[in-house]
Amino acid sequence: MIRIIIKRLYYFILSFFSIRMIIRIEFFRHFRRLPNLSNPLKLYEKIQCFKFNDDMEHYSQYVDKYEVRKFVKETISEKYLNNLLGLYDKVEDINFDTLPNRFVLKCTHGSGYNIICSDKEKLDIDGAKKQLKYWLNEDFYKISREPQYKLVKPRIVCEEYLDDKNNSLVDYKFFCFKGKPAFIQVDIDKYTKQKKNFYNTNWQLLNMKSCFKNHLYENAAVEVPRPENLDEMVLLAQKLSNKFKFVRVDFYSVNNQTVFGELTFTPASGFEPFFPDSVNYELGKLLD
Repeated sequence: MIRIIIKRLYYFILSFFSIRMIIRIEFFRHFRRLPNLSNPLKLYEKIQCFKFNDDMEHYSQYVDKYEVRKFVKETISEKYLNNLLGLYDKVEDINFDTLPNRFVLKCTHGSGYNIICSDKEKLDIDGAKKQLKYWLNEDFYKISREPQYKLVKPRIVCEEYLDDKNNSLVDYKFFCFKGKPAFIQVDIDKYTKQKKNFYNTNWQLLNMKSCFKNHLYENAAVEVPRPENLDEMVLLAQKLSNKFKFVRVDFYSVNNQTVFGELTFTPASGFEPFFPDSVNYELGKLLD
């Protein structure tokens, strides 16, 4: 409880500062140095500039976990959407008794607001309700200062639990610049000891890692097999990213079937650089 109070007080104090000052404060908190916002060269510094230079508020329809489904349906087809089990304005609307044994609950207005239920009999329902209420009352924009979340209505979506026959659901994240996927971040063991491999679109392993809050994500010890639907995912990522200067398009491959995950315009809120540092400069060249 004390941690929550301190967190809320911190972001309340930040609310009195300009967006540029908030970015500098948060950047220094993560990296112990100030960002170059006047002439940014690295990708993650340019992502910071999105927060005050681009008209990002109008991107709310693409980051809303429910509204984005309309864009996906119109752009590539609804067959790539995960099955929707419910949409709720408040926690009290959820009837857990009628939900299947496995499901996923997501808040529409932020990142990381997920409850993954693989066995309803083992789920602490009261705890899940409490957590969802806390998330619904949290203003994600005031925490992250990512303007695309500012106008998103807090709701809850319930989707089908995705399960691969190998019991190892892999997350494929396509970093796209002007409609062209540049590389793919592959997340393995996402909810345990997360590891990340990076590949080009020909599925050649790249010599790079990522780092968040001074925590370096190691590459997986075993190379991830090339998914059979890789070419399809590349094509779909092109179509979904075509109208944006930069966006990360996420997919799951479930038994070789492509399932849309989400669109992300400011990955990790711009606080996850790559290693070695030269990669940040090279990727920065791709973004005006």
